[in-house]
Amino acid sequence: MCVAIADAASKGISAAAQALYVSGALKMGVEYDINMTSLVKKISNLVNETFPYERFVTLFYCELYKDKKGLCVFVNAGHNSPYYYNSEKNEIEELKSTGPVLGPAPNQKYYTDSIYLNKNDLVVLYTDGIVEATNNNFEFYGDDRLKKFIINNKDKSPKELCEMIIQDVQEYSAQGKYTDDKTLVIIKRVK
Repeated sequence: MCVAIADAASKGISAAAQALYVSGALKMGVEYDINMTSLVKKISNLVNETFPYERFVTLFYCELYKDKKGLCVFVNAGHNSPYYYNSEKNEIEELKSTGPVLGPAPNQKYYTDSIYLNKNDLVVLYTDGIVEATNNNFEFYGDDRLKKFIINNKDKSPKELCEMIIQDVQEYSAQGKYTDDKTLVIIKRVK
């Protein structure tokens, strides 16, 4: 199974066009079974050629394998580092960038990394609208608060945890003056 999350740096119609373009290219590449790093490099080159005056797009793309070890291979093209909650250690690791953002320069190099998901492990993918949500003092919701929230609610289903995080972010930023789109995807190994 493949899972992806991306965020365009621009706003409005331009951002929507970039997101649609990247989504379509990713779907097409996956259909043709192109190597992950080659696929992301090709998409970055296409973004560079198609949107030369736009800023960039971030992308986290992973493939989950149906094996006993729970292999998850990923490419992180400058996206917010997703969180990997290791249930055995009760700790969160960040899945750091394995290459630059998509678009600004052609022929960038991308690398894969991997983790093994054990029973009850989580991977939390999110856009910057979650951690950069601000309160009325223009203080960010922040990475530390999100990590703590995940650990405190790790036993919830992915759907429940998503809903709870979104609600907590909305309550935190209800009086804030800055807002950005908020996207959240949670993967949990249950067997």
